[in-house]
Amino acid sequence: MSLISIPFMFLVLFTCLIYYIVPKAFRWCILLVANIIFYFAASHSLIIFLIASIISIYVGGLFLQQQTDYQKSKIKTLEKEEKKEFKNKIKKRKKWIVFFTLCVNVGILLYLKYYGFFVGNINGLCKVLHIDFLIPMKKFILPLGISYYTLMAISYIVDVYRGKYKACKNLGKVALYLSFFPQMTEGPISRFDQLSDQLYDGNHFELKNIKTGLYLILWGLFKKLVIADRAALYVNTVFGTSSGGLTAFLAIVLYTFQIYAEFSGAMDLVRGTGYLFGVYMEPNFTQPFFSKTIAEFWRRWHRTLGTWLKDYVFYSVSLSSMNMNLNRSVKKHIKGYFGKFILSAFPLFFVWFFNGFWHGASWKYIVYGLYYYFIMMLGLLLQPYFNKLKEQCHIHNESKVYTIFSVLRTTLVVLGGMLIFRSHSLTDAWSMLIRVFTVHDFDILLHGLTSFDFLILILGFIMMFIVSILKEQKKDLYSILDEKSLCIRYIVILVILFMIIVLGIYGEGYNASDFIYGEF
Repeated sequence: MSLISIPFMFLVLFTCLIYYIVPKAFRWCILLVANIIFYFAASHSLIIFLIASIISIYVGGLFLQQQTDYQKSKIKTLEKEEKKEFKNKIKKRKKWIVFFTLCVNVGILLYLKYYGFFVGNINGLCKVLHIDFLIPMKKFILPLGISYYTLMAISYIVDVYRGKYKACKNLGKVALYLSFFPQMTEGPISRFDQLSDQLYDGNHFELKNIKTGLYLILWGLFKKLVIADRAALYVNTVFGTSSGGLTAFLAIVLYTFQIYAEFSGAMDLVRGTGYLFGVYMEPNFTQPFFSKTIAEFWRRWHRTLGTWLKDYVFYSVSLSSMNMNLNRSVKKHIKGYFGKFILSAFPLFFVWFFNGFWHGASWKYIVYGLYYYFIMMLGLLLQPYFNKLKEQCHIHNESKVYTIFSVLRTTLVVLGGMLIFRSHSLTDAWSMLIRVFTVHDFDILLHGLTSFDFLILILGFIMMFIVSILKEQKKDLYSILDEKSLCIRYIVILVILFMIIVLGIYGEGYNASDFIYGEF
């Protein structure tokens, strides 16, 4: 049940109608029923894995809350000398609860998604070492959205452990949080405290929310069907051949904007659907191609994944005993900027390793994550020298020329990452990169697109660019549109709708419903 399928749209409209009819106190139940219908229709018996995650964090959360409450009530009766020992005892219990809960959720993900990767590498190593040992390979159908809802489950149990909020005592409400159907296939990776009140309290019908939701859905459909799926025709053709030169380079560029149009379009569809129920979800993209550095790019691209990795990987590694020991050793033996560099590089390695590994069970994805890690660490290591060079050349960071240079430089680095991401293997990525510089191929119009298709893509990119500029200037496009006359609003809406219907790439053989990030 894709975000752009007829059954999904029917489910959204029917649920929205019922949602605003029933009393506020029961509206969360309507959303929960919609979640069950959606997930069972999409995954059938695989819903059992989602249920396992729901029950595990519900029970784990209650046990954590029980220990927290017990500590608060008991500690008042203890002497000063006994309090520290008691706190350590409770902390140890809570860590074991978190450990077992994470084992359930991460274990399911590792087994279903990464079994083939681990077994394949173990078997390959045994073959190289001439060890007569072979683990049978298995293939699993992944439950819908497992990579997304697993991260949400982890954030819930860790936040309860950290005391960010109390555990929810209602199993149905925990289930609603973890399975809110608009975000199951593409994210965003929401937190419990971001969604809970919006999902459980029951929202009033507000025309503004309905209009904003429909605007977002319309714009998301345009980006997906008119831009992304049209670019995919060219990209899929070229990446399946031995083309090089300008043709290969254009395919890399088009794939970069294809995945941006598609993924950000999916987020528009998800957030637009949420608005229909009065639920606000965090945007996953904030004009990433205006970034001056790779670090800034990743603060703007897939933001909810980035903040999740910062909160639950970076901070966890930074506060670990291993990192604390490293800090003491580095501060004792290595002084100055290089010492600070090492202290940053260690926890960031795990962030970028998990960033790549989350995307897929392949060395290609691990290298994809570490590619950005290497670029960022190299930039951080050489930063003092770059600063001196800019000072000697009288280059100002805020000058327009340097800003344009920085944006183009960052975009080129991103193109390299997208080449790795799109290629079938690391060998294919390297081969295509070599062909870009060694093969003279300028016949770009013979690879799945006509000149008319290129014209539509250019116009689509211009529209996206204009919208991005307005957003970068902090302008609320939907409010601006609402301020216009009814005639202008209808013209804009009808033009975009007309373009989707006439120019959209959909129908038999196009697989328009296959979202790239739906695979993860």
